[in-house]
Amino acid sequence: MKIFKSLLATVTLLLLSCGGGSSGSAGSEPMPQSDDTGSQTVSDIPAAIEKPVKVPSADGNTYNAGVPESDLQPDSTISATPDSTEQTDTADDSKTNNAKQDTTVPGDNDSGKGSDSKTAGDVSSDNNSNSNETAADNAVPSDKKTTESSADSGSLIAADEDISADNDEETADDVSSSDADAFDFATRIELPAHIEFKDKATGKAIKGIEITVYNPDDETVLANAFSDSRGIAEFIIAGIYTGSRIELVFRKDNYTPVSGYYIESNDIASISELVRTIELNAIKTESGKGKDSGPLIADKDEDGIADDNDEFPADKSIAKVQKHSYILAFEDRYPGIGDADFNDAVIKYDINEFISSENTVPKIVIRSQVLAAGTNKSAIFAVNIAGKSYTLIENLKADIANGWNTRSNDKYLPGKVNEMVINFDKPVDRKAIGAIPYDPYLIANGAHHAKKGKIRSANEIHLSFVKTPYKKTRFAKNGLTYALLLPSDWVWPAEKVGGIFRAYPDFVKWYKSGGKSNTDWYRSYVSDRIFEQAVSTSSIAGYIMENKLMSTSILILLIIIFAGMIGLVRHYRLKRN
Repeated sequence: MKIFKSLLATVTLLLLSCGGGSSGSAGSEPMPQSDDTGSQTVSDIPAAIEKPVKVPSADGNTYNAGVPESDLQPDSTISATPDSTEQTDTADDSKTNNAKQDTTVPGDNDSGKGSDSKTAGDVSSDNNSNSNETAADNAVPSDKKTTESSADSGSLIAADEDISADNDEETADDVSSSDADAFDFATRIELPAHIEFKDKATGKAIKGIEITVYNPDDETVLANAFSDSRGIAEFIIAGIYTGSRIELVFRKDNYTPVSGYYIESNDIASISELVRTIELNAIKTESGKGKDSGPLIADKDEDGIADDNDEFPADKSIAKVQKHSYILAFEDRYPGIGDADFNDAVIKYDINEFISSENTVPKIVIRSQVLAAGTNKSAIFAVNIAGKSYTLIENLKADIANGWNTRSNDKYLPGKVNEMVINFDKPVDRKAIGAIPYDPYLIANGAHHAKKGKIRSANEIHLSFVKTPYKKTRFAKNGLTYALLLPSDWVWPAEKVGGIFRAYPDFVKWYKSGGKSNTDWYRSYVSDRIFEQAVSTSSIAGYIMENKLMSTSILILLIIIFAGMIGLVRHYRLKRN
């Protein structure tokens, strides 16, 4: 029995040591300590003058017409994931539920050559593309003054299953001046950065400085970059983030690393571009000479990045991969008023952006997977990147065998994993690529129209806060958006429960405040109003799925240990008998 207890303790320690994984993270590691030898000059570009922001007047009452009377009773169960930092005050009796939705995408092969089902193989920027124009961003700072937009809350809203794919679509309105003042429903930060690195002693530019941007609260990586041959790193810090500050870490072999370089959230909102000049000290040897007499640094591909810091030491074209993982949730009745359940298209959306030592992007790998399709329509899912459009999923309903994954009697079966590998003919500048998640969009009835031989729908559903060439409005007449960017463990509302308002009570508080409060609204949900079949349990299997840092070798070791424990138990029982 002592051996059994010892093995159990070993398993527990292994699990604890493998914890701390976080969606969108490229992996956490101990951050180097700063010796305060770096210096800086600051010339940040201030944000634009504050403008009033129109917030939607729509709320849960707008959408209750399509909900059975029995479902309109006061909620009794509010659940929150561990990351929630605010108490939900919409229920009398609340409880904490650590369950998360299992949306792990298999075949996470950084090379983009995994065995997953693919919608396309390696494609150059010439294929499956059409030219796009650049449009101004609708994004507005989250701390702006708010006013309410008008809304028509008197109409009856039909359920998704009552909407036929053959229904004629409305024509979307062009973008208006009021769209620029609308609350944009941004759930992630976006901060362009221009950082120049110099040797403190010589004043010369330093190539190959690795920049890592963390959320210090959970060590989620928000961005990676390298300084180019000019000593300059231009990139965009982007990611879902609700913390109080971000941390920048600078490192290069033979230079003293700098960490503890923080930017407060208030400062992030007050500037439109982070501009810095950083001077680093070369590490001196015993002879007193500079870095030139330092130890020999292995650099197999001679790209200026030491093999120890190069994720691809034998490939000069790439040095690091920046990983982000999200869920996209769409309402598909664009441009009309839908039921706001945001389960018409729920898609797992993983991005691997490959970065060279010159801080350019030669390749992007995107994996997408349908998690739910609560609609009768057959949508197409695509993305705009650097002036080109790429189709990622040809038919969402077909990907889940015409299932829904939103109704109470549905057996949860996520779709296949689709992979798109984009190899650019020439590496693209980081700023030209744009901020992750780029510009993903949905053509709600696109596959149906194509199948019937009709003209492909001109209506596209885009995130309302990203730059896009799409020239039509991205907002409903009541001010709501049609698309949300969410963490990779988000669980979507079920059918006929009052939409996202009743599944996520803090959602309306968030947008009514213009984004100033309840910024982590997606962490607290009413457990009987979400699609529970997609929620993983708190079992060992669920834990492994949630924590992506666990390697295959550790998983195999755990299986062996469990098998050994079972064998020991049987052995002792037989011995006693």
